Amino acid sequence: MGAVYVRDSQERRFVLTRLLETSTDRVRQIMAVHDVLAKRGYPLARYRKCAELGTSVVVLQECLPGGILQYPNLDIVTRMLALIDAQRGTAAGLPTLTGTALHLDEPGTTFCRHDTLRAHSRRSARLLSWIREVGKDTAPTTIGDDIVHFDFHAGNILVADGSISGVVDWGGVCRGSRFFDLVTFRFGVSRSSGIPGVAQVGSEVIDHLDAMMTQVMVEDEFRRHWAHMSLRMADWSIRHFTPAVTEEWLTLAESHMH
Repeated sequence: MGAVYVRDSQERRFVLTRLLETSTDRVRQIMAVHDVLAKRGYPLARYRKCAELGTSVVVLQECLPGGILQYPNLDIVTRMLALIDAQRGTAAGLPTLTGTALHLDEPGTTFCRHDTLRAHSRRSARLLSWIREVGKDTAPTTIGDDIVHFDFHAGNILVADGSISGVVDWGGVCRGSRFFDLVTFRFGVSRSSGIPGVAQVGSEVIDHLDAMMTQVMVEDEFRRHWAHMSLRMADWSIRHFTPAVTEEWLTLAESHMH
């Protein structure tokens, strides 16, 4: 997926991007999600127009100020948590927006594979056993009436002048619990600088996020979300990064494996 900046006749700036392996129906569904969230004052880069191009869709997207959130501090994290809370109940009026498979008991094909964890090491195989055990006692998909971004990490959050200017990349949006996005964000920050694509943060941010997860979710919901993200990131790391990076992900996954 690439992107270019374009301007309209009034010199307004937009981003022209191409979404792979999707349809205009799906993009229009995302546009409906944007409409609902925008009415709540949620900052996001809305899609304005779309057109099919083979098996992909070309999208004209709003261009927002700011840059990618690189060093989340406690103030930004507090604002981020308020955004997640604004997603409460927002899927209720979107009947076609469905939950997304978590792949805890049944593996995915392009991501959330089980065979990679089973074969990589005894440590990853032990994590997989826990994930599958969680999957036996829970729903196979995300559940709830909130809009869920599904990839809510620092790289998809834009900041300008110390404030969040927008959330981008809504291609995985689904129905479920907004707290899934909290767990996703937690997986995207670390005290360590050794994980590619993960924002390094101070202990106060980690401690605050861990405390929030405990406060807002019952144990079953937390385990379901944590198991999915453990599977997603461990599988991806085994296939795309070094063994040392995978060990970092396994350490994070095991920190709340209970």
